[in-house]
Amino acid sequence: MSYSIIQDLLDTQLATVTSLPTLNKENTRNEPKTNVPYSRSTLLPIETTALSTHTDEFQGLYQVDLFYPQSKGYTDAAEKADLVIEAFKRGLELGDDELRVHVRMSWREVAQPFQQFYNVPVMVRWSCLLSRS
Repeated sequence: MSYSIIQDLLDTQLATVTSLPTLNKENTRNEPKTNVPYSRSTLLPIETTALSTHTDEFQGLYQVDLFYPQSKGYTDAAEKADLVIEAFKRGLELGDDELRVHVRMSWREVAQPFQQFYNVPVMVRWSCLLSRS
């Protein structure tokens, strides 16, 4: 099981929100430009649960940060956050028969200033069952 596969599936789903600002994937070095919105995705895995002798549940959060210039109002960021939440509806399944990621829920966190930006985080709770032989 590879967390990079899970992140790729989630990033691919995020790419369906075509109106999002430029996405900086985790551990990429892109310097933000002044007054230019951007977004960032981060996979936050938590502990694995052994459901049975042969089945493990992997789970965690997928965080999408939306960065918009400060002092420009919240409407654009809030609208984009709603689109991300819509793209990760509860019950959504991503992947194939070998590895399937289940979206449990998605929500918006409290916005906060970050450098010269207004950051609106959107969280996606995900899980993945994996059978071992």
